[in-house]
Amino acid sequence: MGWTSFKTTKSKKDTILDEYRDSKFEIIDISLRGRDNYVATRNKETGEVFAEVILYETKDGEVYLKDMTECCNPYYYNCPKRILDKLSPTTNENALKWREACRNKPKNPKYGDIIKLENPLRFTDGVVRDTFVCVKYRKSGKRYRCTQTGIDVRITNLKDRKFSLISS
Repeated sequence: MGWTSFKTTKSKKDTILDEYRDSKFEIIDISLRGRDNYVATRNKETGEVFAEVILYETKDGEVYLKDMTECCNPYYYNCPKRILDKLSPTTNENALKWREACRNKPKNPKYGDIIKLENPLRFTDGVVRDTFVCVKYRKSGKRYRCTQTGIDVRITNLKDRKFSLISS
């Protein structure tokens, strides 16, 4: 349940592949997505393929890893469809919920899309806001214009927030 840490000079992908290489399990696909990474792992004895989330951080020259199987219903839902499509059928309730949450997670909003946050945000001006239009910011950035006030704001970690796409 905790973190494993060690020093290495290997790439993130090689570190994960080497750390989780085992006589009983085999990684058949990997998706590197910043801190949260996703793998499809095959049990060599049963042939079952299941998903794992592997958190990866570095600090002071050390690598920190934490792995969670889909049966734990980890709070990370950015697993790509190609990994989900490789998983064996399951009856595990947590795994089924996690897979569904990954498949139903809204994609990143495009310019002009209107989003509504499940949990409204309270900004430093004291106003609580939940509905925004995605607008272009400078050359390639995005900002979100509040539909109630017309003010442009940044919404940090939008990929980790629950929201619905109202219109696109």
